[in-house]
Amino acid sequence: MYPPMSTQLEALGIDVHEGFDAAQLDEFKADIYVIGNVAKRGMDVIEAILNKGLPYISGPQWLAENVLHQHWVLGVAGTHGKNDYRLHAGMGLRICRVSHQAS
Repeated sequence: MYPPMSTQLEALGIDVHEGFDAAQLDEFKADIYVIGNVAKRGMDVIEAILNKGLPYISGPQWLAENVLHQHWVLGVAGTHGKNDYRLHAGMGLRICRVSHQAS
Protein backbone atom coordinates (compact mmCIF):
# COMPACT_ATOMS: atom_id res chain seq x y z
CA MET A 1 0.00 0.00 0.00
CA TYR A 2 1.26 3.42 -0.93
CA PRO A 3 0.63 7.03 0.10
CA PRO A 4 -1.68 8.72 0.40
CA MET A 5 -3.86 5.78 1.54
CA SER A 6 -1.14 4.19 3.67
CA THR A 7 -0.48 7.43 5.56
CA GLN A 8 -4.19 8.15 6.02
CA LEU A 9 -4.83 4.72 7.51
CA GLU A 10 -1.77 5.00 9.72
CA ALA A 11 -2.93 8.41 10.98
CA LEU A 12 -6.28 6.85 11.90
CA GLY A 13 -4.58 3.99 13.75
CA ILE A 14 -5.84 1.39 11.27
CA ASP A 15 -3.53 -1.60 10.82
CA VAL A 16 -3.16 -3.06 7.36
CA HIS A 17 -2.27 -6.63 6.48
CA GLU A 18 -0.65 -6.84 3.07
CA GLY A 19 -0.64 -10.06 1.12
CA PHE A 20 -2.99 -12.86 0.20
CA ASP A 21 -2.21 -15.61 2.71
CA ALA A 22 -5.14 -17.58 4.08
CA ALA A 23 -3.82 -17.34 7.67
CA GLN A 24 -5.04 -13.75 7.87
CA LEU A 25 -8.64 -15.02 7.99
CA ASP A 26 -7.99 -16.46 11.45
CA GLU A 27 -6.34 -13.27 12.68
CA PHE A 28 -8.72 -10.76 11.09
CA LYS A 29 -12.25 -12.08 11.48
CA ALA A 30 -14.87 -10.06 9.63
CA ASP A 31 -18.63 -9.91 9.20
CA ILE A 32 -18.06 -9.83 5.44
CA TYR A 33 -14.96 -9.90 3.25
CA VAL A 34 -14.80 -7.31 0.47
CA ILE A 35 -13.05 -8.82 -2.54
CA GLY A 36 -11.30 -6.23 -4.69
CA ASN A 37 -10.42 -6.51 -8.35
CA VAL A 38 -6.83 -7.59 -7.67
CA ALA A 39 -8.00 -10.81 -5.95
CA LYS A 40 -8.52 -13.83 -8.17
CA ARG A 41 -9.39 -17.51 -7.92
CA GLY A 42 -6.32 -19.53 -7.04
CA MET A 43 -5.10 -17.06 -4.40
CA ASP A 44 -4.86 -18.76 -1.01
CA VAL A 45 -7.09 -16.25 0.75
CA ILE A 46 -9.80 -16.35 -1.91
CA GLU A 47 -9.89 -20.13 -1.99
CA ALA A 48 -10.07 -20.23 1.83
CA ILE A 49 -13.00 -17.78 1.88
CA LEU A 50 -14.86 -19.91 -0.65
CA ASN A 51 -13.98 -23.26 0.96
CA LYS A 52 -15.02 -22.07 4.43
CA GLY A 53 -18.25 -20.55 3.12
CA LEU A 54 -17.37 -17.14 4.58
CA PRO A 55 -19.55 -14.20 3.57
CA TYR A 56 -18.03 -12.07 0.83
CA ILE A 57 -18.97 -9.32 -1.62
CA SER A 58 -17.23 -7.64 -4.52
CA GLY A 59 -15.80 -4.16 -4.05
CA PRO A 60 -18.15 -2.57 -6.62
CA GLN A 61 -21.21 -4.32 -5.15
CA TRP A 62 -20.30 -3.17 -1.61
CA LEU A 63 -19.85 0.38 -2.88
CA ALA A 64 -23.21 0.29 -4.67
CA GLU A 65 -25.10 -1.15 -1.68
CA ASN A 66 -23.47 0.92 1.06
CA VAL A 67 -22.56 4.27 -0.46
CA LEU A 68 -23.81 4.94 -3.96
CA HIS A 69 -27.41 3.77 -3.51
CA GLN A 70 -28.16 7.14 -1.93
CA HIS A 71 -27.05 9.06 -5.02
CA TRP A 72 -27.79 9.33 -8.71
CA VAL A 73 -24.62 7.97 -10.32
CA LEU A 74 -23.29 8.10 -13.84
CA GLY A 75 -20.28 5.83 -13.80
CA VAL A 76 -17.69 5.78 -16.56
CA ALA A 77 -15.19 2.94 -16.80
CA GLY A 78 -12.83 1.51 -19.35
CA THR A 79 -9.30 1.69 -20.62
CA HIS A 80 -9.59 4.65 -22.98
CA GLY A 81 -11.75 7.73 -23.36
CA LYS A 82 -12.98 8.24 -19.78
CA ASN A 83 -11.89 11.88 -19.57
CA ASP A 84 -13.41 12.74 -22.94
CA TYR A 85 -16.65 10.97 -22.07
CA ARG A 86 -16.78 12.64 -18.66
CA LEU A 87 -16.38 16.04 -20.31
CA HIS A 88 -19.16 15.36 -22.81
CA ALA A 89 -21.47 13.82 -20.21
CA GLY A 90 -20.92 16.81 -17.92
CA MET A 91 -21.70 19.22 -20.74
CA GLY A 92 -24.87 17.28 -21.55
CA LEU A 93 -25.99 17.33 -17.94
CA ARG A 94 -25.31 21.07 -17.74
CA ILE A 95 -27.33 21.71 -20.93
CA CYS A 96 -30.21 19.68 -19.46
CA ARG A 97 -29.82 21.61 -16.20
CA VAL A 98 -29.11 18.45 -14.22
CA SER A 99 -27.01 19.11 -11.13
CA HIS A 100 -23.73 17.21 -11.32
CA GLN A 101 -20.26 17.16 -9.88
CA ALA A 102 -17.33 15.97 -11.94
CA SER A 103 -14.65 14.16 -10.01
